[in-house]
Amino acid sequence: MEHARCLRRAISPSSLRAHPQPRAQSQMSRSRPARNSAIYIGAAALQRGAPFLLLLVLAALVPVDDFGKFAVLASIHGLLTSAATFGMESVAFRGIFAHESKALEDRFYNTLVKFTFVGPIALAALIAAVLALTTDTLLTLAVGSIITTVLGGCLYAAGSTVPLARLRAQERVATYVIVVLVPAFVVAGTKFVLCGILSYGAFGWALGDLIGGATALAIAFPFQYSFLFGRRVSRSDLRGALRIGLPLLPHVLSGWTLSLSDRLVIAGFFGATAAGRFAFAAQVAMIVTVLAGEINRGVLPLYGRVLQDSKVELLRRTVEVQRIATLLIAALVAVGGWAAVAFLAPYDYRASATWIPVLALASGLFCLYFVPMNYLTVIAGRTTRMALITSSAAAVNILINVTLLPVLGIGVAAYSTLTAYLLLLVLTTSYAGKYDGTAWTGRSKACAGVLLTIMVTTIGLAAITV
Repeated sequence: MEHARCLRRAISPSSLRAHPQPRAQSQMSRSRPARNSAIYIGAAALQRGAPFLLLLVLAALVPVDDFGKFAVLASIHGLLTSAATFGMESVAFRGIFAHESKALEDRFYNTLVKFTFVGPIALAALIAAVLALTTDTLLTLAVGSIITTVLGGCLYAAGSTVPLARLRAQERVATYVIVVLVPAFVVAGTKFVLCGILSYGAFGWALGDLIGGATALAIAFPFQYSFLFGRRVSRSDLRGALRIGLPLLPHVLSGWTLSLSDRLVIAGFFGATAAGRFAFAAQVAMIVTVLAGEINRGVLPLYGRVLQDSKVELLRRTVEVQRIATLLIAALVAVGGWAAVAFLAPYDYRASATWIPVLALASGLFCLYFVPMNYLTVIAGRTTRMALITSSAAAVNILINVTLLPVLGIGVAAYSTLTAYLLLLVLTTSYAGKYDGTAWTGRSKACAGVLLTIMVTTIGLAAITV
């Protein structure tokens, strides 16, 4: 309560008048998010672009059935890299801004890093033991390949959860880029050799995940070393981290359900080939999430600085640009992605073009939800209902897929994703409530209307030109 009163005083108009910012400092503050967003986008373009190009190359080199198995393994890997964070990424980011002294901050990270390092490794061992003792195949895949991917995902979470969050919060973008890109290039190169040249199939893909996870763990270890072996720890810090982070775990897992689980459902109903075709469309639409997500990473420190210097107006202007840029990217991918796949992709994948505009719009709505979510996690520290909100959206997604996919075909997965992301955006915005720093402006509303109209029109054109 006291923290809330202090925050209200900090962002009051009188407080802003009492502490005017020098023009040069204000201009520097405005340019830094744009610069950082550009760097994050560049890093993401390389990080995500390498696997994206890899999949496009492999689509021409391997059967659709193998491509579908790669998609299933990617979905499992995504599940583990999400679950093994235990919801602590936002906690690790917020910790940079939430402590009054360096000693308290170090104690907090001593405690958090021990948990986020040991926890994922223990989770991997448990899952591997269960799978090894209960089944030989799962979702048309050998269990050995699944276990290998599980290990890779958990190692990546152990190595990256806290280091990447701290680097973003500290705006150490150059170091962040190195820590992110090295494992990405190692994974892409390994998978290309094992799957595209040596034809190791699903096991080669899984082995690439394991090597990538081990690389991420090794390259980020120097950023965790002092905290891992630091003696000062605190149970109260751990309880506080769990209080904020654990409610986010169902939220994080539901996010995986919304974005990746459809590959598993499609593979279960229609086999790996159908999953491969849908995964190709989803891979193209993922461009929206990659670029808009990195824009969000670039502006995220502004939310933390509101706790320190009360720049609510700067945050509002930045959020306006973020929203317009997000929908512009979604519109470009919806139109350009559909046209490119429909006319240029390998013949076996051209039917995927129909779903790209739907998934691009869904991705745009998902990235708009980042704004109220940033406010809840960084400024308000209020996440208790997010598990219910995200779980509800995920339940709608699964319900639509399970009931309608067998009847209407795999295109249902695209519309179930769109429906679920819209619900997620609406519920999260309602829960966040009104806050000046994230309010919609008239200009952003007008631009959103135009860009949404373009995407809906493209969805209609794609449907009638199948």
